[in-house]
Amino acid sequence: MRRHIDQVVTRISEVYDCNMPPKVQRVLEMFDLVNINVAALGLPLQCIGLGGFEEHLAFTMFAPVVIAATVLLGFLASPFVAGICARDSGWYRRGRPKKRLLAALPWLLLLSFLVFPMVTSTAFLAFSCEEFDNGRSYLRADYAIECSNTEASGSYKRVELLAWLGILLYPVGRPVG
Repeated sequence: MRRHIDQVVTRISEVYDCNMPPKVQRVLEMFDLVNINVAALGLPLQCIGLGGFEEHLAFTMFAPVVIAATVLLGFLASPFVAGICARDSGWYRRGRPKKRLLAALPWLLLLSFLVFPMVTSTAFLAFSCEEFDNGRSYLRADYAIECSNTEASGSYKRVELLAWLGILLYPVGRPVG
């Protein structure tokens, strides 16, 4: 739990647009080393369709779900694959789903532990808007998205909805589940 707090705290100055004292900033930068960030991997995110904040947020939220489903299916399918490869005529009786699900649990918990701060901090960035002199406000994470309550801000409504979904699934839903 402490690591999650450390990783989420590193994003406070970005989300709330506040300047931290230099000593605090240096401490937060040390904790930022353990914060997983897809954008910091050095990949050109536009090449995989993650150019905007909305796409980045969706990827950050749903990729762990896909990875978790793959891990679960892998653990559930492994006895059957082993039986087929061993040419066991009773391969279909090799299951024991409860045992396989329990074997997958440590891996799922590790995945959850690693992605929780990344998803949470990215979701909270969706509520950080900057207002300009012309009265319009734009999302700090992506200045192409207008935060104002206008027709042009339909993309912000989607980002906001996606962020609330991420907050309900990860910081609220994970401890409840």
